[in-house]
Amino acid sequence: MKTAFAVAPWIVLSSALATAQPKSPEVELATHQVESGEFEDALQTLQHGLGQPDVTDDILVELYRLLGLTSLYLGREDLAEDAFTKLLQARPDFELPASEPPKVLKLYARIKDDIQGRRVRPVSLGVQLPSSAPSAKPLYVEAEVKNLPLGAKVDFYYRRSGAQSFNSIRFLRDWHSRGIYYVFIPAYDLPTESQRYEVECYIEVSDRNFTRLAGRGDVYTPLSFAVLPSKQTRPDSSLEKSSPAWTWVTASTIAAGTIAGFVLIGSGSRLGGNP
Repeated sequence: MKTAFAVAPWIVLSSALATAQPKSPEVELATHQVESGEFEDALQTLQHGLGQPDVTDDILVELYRLLGLTSLYLGREDLAEDAFTKLLQARPDFELPASEPPKVLKLYARIKDDIQGRRVRPVSLGVQLPSSAPSAKPLYVEAEVKNLPLGAKVDFYYRRSGAQSFNSIRFLRDWHSRGIYYVFIPAYDLPTESQRYEVECYIEVSDRNFTRLAGRGDVYTPLSFAVLPSKQTRPDSSLEKSSPAWTWVTASTIAAGTIAGFVLIGSGSRLGGNP
């Protein structure tokens, strides 16, 4: 197949693709297809991978990196630019390997300059999550989101520790405060018991195509807070709504348990939880 570069693509890409990658069937298959020069097939594989519900930030970055490279080899610079833009929205400090073709590095550098010049602004998330909460009372969770794209959404996923599926609630916008969003976990999901128990949760920002842009925690590495027993009703002080101590999360803070840039889906659980 004729490509946009004169050098055989599987040779140019070999060193970059040999690096450790997040575990994902689509990433593994697309990597093999790109190495074999099957770029049309790789494009379909990557687009399918981006539509999957449980995509972590690390996998998302790798999908967009491969999509950008594949698009360039097909001569689709428009698709490559879109892929690299979304990659940098998820992880602003990401750098391509120096072994990539000069055309790839040049395009990527230009897109990154655009983002740093605030012509394209990455999503950022500040969230105040309690370490403990009273039982049988609604739990208020507040977040501040900057640069939320048009059509993007912020969702809160939660489940009792040990449960199989997550429930989800859409964050509502506080129209009296710029960039502030909030949810209330219903009291019936935090029942009173004689012993404290844990609730696992994560927050996601996703676009209208349900692609994750940023968040805190994920389905594999959720955050958690304790629900206090019936005789211990005093919640953690971080539950207070006023003067929150924001923890800023951007694409540059990706690590185990923290994730960046984000927007998500509808009010129903993607994992089979209650709507």
